[in-house]
Amino acid sequence: MVAKQLEYVLIILMIINATYCLIWDLVMDWGMLDNPSEVISQTLGPCVPAMASMPEMKRVGCMDAALRPRLRFGTALTLVIVMIDIILRYSWTLRFVERAIFPSNDAYIICTEFLEVFRRAVWNLLRVEWEHIKQTRAAKRMDVNVSSTMMGDNVNATSSTMGIRHTLSRERR
Repeated sequence: MVAKQLEYVLIILMIINATYCLIWDLVMDWGMLDNPSEVISQTLGPCVPAMASMPEMKRVGCMDAALRPRLRFGTALTLVIVMIDIILRYSWTLRFVERAIFPSNDAYIICTEFLEVFRRAVWNLLRVEWEHIKQTRAAKRMDVNVSSTMMGDNVNATSSTMGIRHTLSRERR
């Protein structure tokens, strides 16, 4: 009896772990669901009377609110990758039908290991894309900061140079 209860606790903990890791993938590793309150208000707004009456909210679809603005692979492929990650994140549940699907425990283990390698390869597509977007944003911010600093220095350098030239021209007279 205690073994069954411990197995249920293990299953609950595994569900919590897989769900937490999935949310981490979406938010932190892939940059999606950037503003969860906007996603909720944009998708549930028409269903909830208090939110539906807010005139300042612009209506966008669930995908526009949940996904990030720039998707190098497009919406369709991004959704396929997200769905693959969701399904494979919970591939450990195959252990409950292990004897019905797999001829042996070794076949189950090798299959789940290959599924995890495939999930990580697919995960990498969106992770590298998100990292590239973040690096590009940082470089643009750096360029703007450097150019505004340089512009300010050039103005000061030019005005001080002109002041020196003006002073030298007065001394020659």
